[in-house]
Amino acid sequence: MPPKTDLPDAIANLALQLQDIKQSLETKIDNVSQTCSSSISDLHAQISRLETRPSPAPPPLPSILGKHSLAITSSSSPESSFPESPAAFQPKTPKFHLLPFDGSIPHDWIFQAEQYFAFYSITPPQRLPIAAFVMQGDALTWFQWMHRNNQLLDWNSFTQALELRFGPSSFQNPYTALFKLKQFGTVVQYQREFELLANRVSGLTEDHLLNCFVSGRKPDIQTKMVIQCPTSLPHALALAKLIEAKLLAHPGFFNRSSTPNSFLSTSASRLVLPTPPSRPCKTAPFLLLQVDEEPPDALMTLEAVSSPPLSTIPLPPQPEAFDQIVSEDFHVSLHALYGLTSVKCMRLQGIINGHTFTVLIDSGSSHNLIQPRVAQFLHLANEPAPPFVVTVGNGDSLKCLGQVKSIAMAIQEHLFSLDFFLLNVFGADIILGIQWLVQLVPILAEFSQLYMSFLHNGQTITLQGKNATKPT
Repeated sequence: MPPKTDLPDAIANLALQLQDIKQSLETKIDNVSQTCSSSISDLHAQISRLETRPSPAPPPLPSILGKHSLAITSSSSPESSFPESPAAFQPKTPKFHLLPFDGSIPHDWIFQAEQYFAFYSITPPQRLPIAAFVMQGDALTWFQWMHRNNQLLDWNSFTQALELRFGPSSFQNPYTALFKLKQFGTVVQYQREFELLANRVSGLTEDHLLNCFVSGRKPDIQTKMVIQCPTSLPHALALAKLIEAKLLAHPGFFNRSSTPNSFLSTSASRLVLPTPPSRPCKTAPFLLLQVDEEPPDALMTLEAVSSPPLSTIPLPPQPEAFDQIVSEDFHVSLHALYGLTSVKCMRLQGIINGHTFTVLIDSGSSHNLIQPRVAQFLHLANEPAPPFVVTVGNGDSLKCLGQVKSIAMAIQEHLFSLDFFLLNVFGADIILGIQWLVQLVPILAEFSQLYMSFLHNGQTITLQGKNATKPT
């Protein structure tokens, strides 16, 4: 058993231990203070040396006369004579703005908008609100109408609808237009039209585009280009400009490029042209033409031609009387105007003269309509129509451009004879309205299932519609 320690002895021992600890801490603190003081002194000395060091003088510029070759060598060397920029320097990103869209050149604007959104990493849900701020004119009116009618679903459907509204008609095939493109103006004008069509086609190789580019040239330019055998589109364009400049330098280029009249070509040797007004001439200008002699019995003298009396001339026929059509009675639905889907419409295909067109059966339109470009393409006889103007919801006015009658159109192997009014609508190529539906009695229609049945010429006919497709 250890000896028992008294309380005073224990207190004395603790006091000694605390004194030892205090001395040890004071020693360590003195060492740290000395180290810090030495480091601070070293830092002050280094700063003083840096402040007193002279700045390096800039390198002398080479003289213009004596060291010109040295300056050229140094500028062409891979190591630049300029000091390197610090690693922390970052060039400021330039600010880009999306250009406004007023309805012209929709394909170019869509391409630029997609590049703008990709550069700023703008997500598709944010693109439509941004597009609303850059619409102007007709484009803004159309965008507002689409927004109020909840037709703007996403960016892809918006671009497709924009191409359908402001782009070229889907009836015009860009491939066919590219293959049939001919040069009638300058090389630059032809190049512009070629690029516009080439941007709308895909799948053609470089050789195909080059052949189309060369084959559409004027004969004088095309012949010389074929001899040179261009290997690419830029090469062909540069060659065409050079040939055009050479041909334009010679007088009479345009006369040679145009087809001469057959009559003038056969009698050019016997034709004397009048003297230009700028030159003095004592004799009156005249024209000498050689006329082949006709047999005497084939000649008709002036005396043999006698004018009949006015009383024997028949009066012109009376103008055709049209059925009066009041503008208020002529209705065109928005589905026929812009191609919107509705439960009151059914879309299918019709065939006229072997050509297939989009047909919209619309119970909201009062008359049968056909686009004027379709009637012109089919060479339909355009007859005068009663003048009337249709006002649509956005304030625009559509004027009837005529009418075509008794047009045979096949719909799902059933033949119908129809009359149409010519009106610029965009919903479909052909609109069948109440004017046609009232002739089909009785009618069993289920537009939600896209079919309708009716009697026609004693035969029950069922037409099956198709789902509306997005515009391309």
